[in-house]
Amino acid sequence: MTIKTLFTACLLSPLWAVAQDQTETLPKDNAPNQPNQFSIAVNGGLTFPFTDVKKKSKQPVFGIGAQYAAMPWLGINLDVQMGKLKAGDRNDASVYNMEFSNSFFYGAVTARFYPLRLALTGKSDADVQTNIKYLGGLYAGVGAGFIVNKVEARSTSDPNVGLIPDPDGAGIVVPAEVGYYLPIAHLNKAYTGKVYGRSQLSLNINYRHNLSFSEKLDGYNPTGYSNKSKDAFSTLTVGLSYNL
Repeated sequence: MTIKTLFTACLLSPLWAVAQDQTETLPKDNAPNQPNQFSIAVNGGLTFPFTDVKKKSKQPVFGIGAQYAAMPWLGINLDVQMGKLKAGDRNDASVYNMEFSNSFFYGAVTARFYPLRLALTGKSDADVQTNIKYLGGLYAGVGAGFIVNKVEARSTSDPNVGLIPDPDGAGIVVPAEVGYYLPIAHLNKAYTGKVYGRSQLSLNINYRHNLSFSEKLDGYNPTGYSNKSKDAFSTLTVGLSYNL
């Protein structure tokens, strides 16, 4: 009887070793909807000025960022950008011959809310996993930031355009954004790819509108016509995010 027992143990030992190896290599995670805690990103896109100067021009913007997942459904995002704002036409009287260019440096902290992740937190069946993977990256965010302006605004013969003598300098902005993370690669082969939060490489599409508290984005503060709101600008970017 002892010989048979030993023989059976010898036969089963390789299977036990394989199972043990799989247990050690697969993710030890009981919260499948929990995203990677830290991520870094690069992005690029276009700017859209909303100022006193008409004939807006789309200009490039580039940035880098990092995000910390404070909760499965809440990310704290920090990013900086360099870009350009431009509008107007010095040869067009219909825009009062106004023209400006602003080469800016920008930084912001935003809280990004992921509504579907919140709704499905703690659930792990196959349908939930698929929804989290493809829709869990939808988010909306709001935060606080700053912009450092370097403005070139053309002087005109019309005093009503309100040319600001020294528009350069820093100002506060309030960003509001919507976006989407699309998982595109799972570099860690231990993961099945069904869990959204474990995608190590994602494509991020982001639209952000920035409200400012000054008139210095374009270098003008017109007095000749209604000027009811402060300057603002938007960015539309596409980036790559790598989850650490």
